[in-house]
Amino acid sequence: MPRFLPSSSPDGFVLLEALVAMSLIAGLGIAAFETYQGLVLRYGKTQEQRRQLRLASDQHEIKILEKGSNSEPARMPRGNGALPNTHRSTPKGKR
Repeated sequence: MPRFLPSSSPDGFVLLEALVAMSLIAGLGIAAFETYQGLVLRYGKTQEQRRQLRLASDQHEIKILEKGSNSEPARMPRGNGALPNTHRSTPKGKR
């Protein structure tokens, strides 16, 4: 009766090699997912901070505008609204 001995050059993967390869791929997948999840959480926190900063900036601008006298915005020139005479160059033929 012939005995089956493992050959010195197998033509396929041994079960142990396949399990090691699968565990490496699974480990890399888990690490990639955790990294992605951390990035998504950080992005969400950043967006929330930006929203809060925009809200605070809007409230600050509203307070500044409310401090202006006669319901005029603080940055608007007072008076009749006429602009000072500016010496702009006129194009040729338009004098």
